[in-house]
This record gives sequence, structure tokens and C-alpha cells, in this order.
Amino acid sequence: MGEQDRVRVAISMLRDDYEDLKELADADNETVSGYLRKALATERYIKERAQAGGKILVEEDGVQREVVFR
Repeated sequence: MGEQDRVRVAISMLRDDYEDLKELADADNETVSGYLRKALATERYIKERAQAGGKILVEEDGVQREVVFR
């Protein structure tokens, strides 16, 4: 991706939200920008699967539950 393909974006968010975002990014050894790109890719994947009739499942203690996103 060349520099001409990039877009600079400024956003406003609550300080607590930014601190949560930074903490998540740091835990993955990512930049905030890199973490937001990963979050966007995850959101796209979930939307595409849901639109195709798929379900997102989480298994905990041997029990599967469907996760419903907005």
C-alpha cells in the first residue's frame, strides 16, 4: 500500500474508550491504528458471515452459545 493510498483520519472519543483501545492494542503488541484495522476486519467478517446465514458461536465450559451482534 503506497502513501497515496492512505487517508489521515481524526476522531473524537471518550478518554476511557481511548484508554481501553490503547490497552487492547498494547496487549497485542499493536499500534492503535493497527488495532483499529484488525477490529474493522473482524467486524467485516462477522457481518459477512451473518448476512450469509452463518452464526458466531462461543463455547464455554462445554456449552455453546450463539453470539448475536447488534
